Amino acid sequence: RTACLQRTASKITKFYKSPELGCELLRSMTLQELLSMCSNQQLIAIQQGKEFCFKEELLLKETSNRESQMAEVYRGWSLEELTNAQVAEKELFPHVLEEEIHRRRENAAGSYISIDVKKLNPNYILVDKERRTATLTKSHKYAAFVGSFARNHGGWGKWYWECKVVAFERSNGCTVSVGWDVPRQNYNDSYVPGLHEGDGGAFGCMWTSDGIVHHSGVAEDIFTTFDKDDILGIGLDQDRKLLTFYKNGQLVPMMKKKNDYRIPNDHYTLLPAVCMYSARNKQQVRVVAEFCGPFEVRVPKFFRPYGDSNPYRTHTDDDKHQ
Repeated sequence: RTACLQRTASKITKFYKSPELGCELLRSMTLQELLSMCSNQQLIAIQQGKEFCFKEELLLKETSNRESQMAEVYRGWSLEELTNAQVAEKELFPHVLEEEIHRRRENAAGSYISIDVKKLNPNYILVDKERRTATLTKSHKYAAFVGSFARNHGGWGKWYWECKVVAFERSNGCTVSVGWDVPRQNYNDSYVPGLHEGDGGAFGCMWTSDGIVHHSGVAEDIFTTFDKDDILGIGLDQDRKLLTFYKNGQLVPMMKKKNDYRIPNDHYTLLPAVCMYSARNKQQVRVVAEFCGPFEVRVPKFFRPYGDSNPYRTHTDDDKHQ
């Protein structure tokens, strides 16, 4: 039976007008399974042919499923990939692509998670009007900022945000660290998230440009550094209480050769955070923090942008129906 369906599916553009496919003895479930074996190109060809003999709702249902799958694929693409695909005009579901681009624009124009200007020292950090770009203005002081939205132990899902280092010279006594901070009473102090405790004795977890991870009040070397123009990804898996880091889209091995860091507290509250430092008066340090997207690299599988409200999406294999 399966072999027969697969054979028919491979030649569906030849057989879809056959009256046998409209026979009442042929169950709808069988036809639906047949359509599920067809490629996206074949489904579109059938739809454009319009003279198929089986029930139209079966084709519409399968096409809708494919559109939903492609919508999830597009959500993981960077803005550059989306716009390049739009220009190329080769996507099989162009309206789904357009909807994702429109969603990105609406998200950027509306209310979104950004740098929290109330939780930083304005004498140390200058933030742009969009509250995405932060520039260090004070040397010889550790200056940290956090995002405007926290996630805690009561939530679930897998979340991702991104930070790009746009001005920085590691060789000149500058450092940048990215990751997670905890709530604290005083954000005006010069402090280092991960090393200096916050409320309730809790600590954050930060990956620094010199290849050190600060967590639980200690520093541990992971031997993976980053520099100017690197794209840093930060992941929070609330389902498994794990933190992950990415460099230019590649997963960074953490302590003890693991790929992640486990949140030590059962009751936690975490804020996306960046900390900057410069040992020179005229050495500029600047980063761009993106919490909602679009991102410059693809979002890791099963993760959603940190600014999204829906904790889950169903990841599909990009090549499954090509």
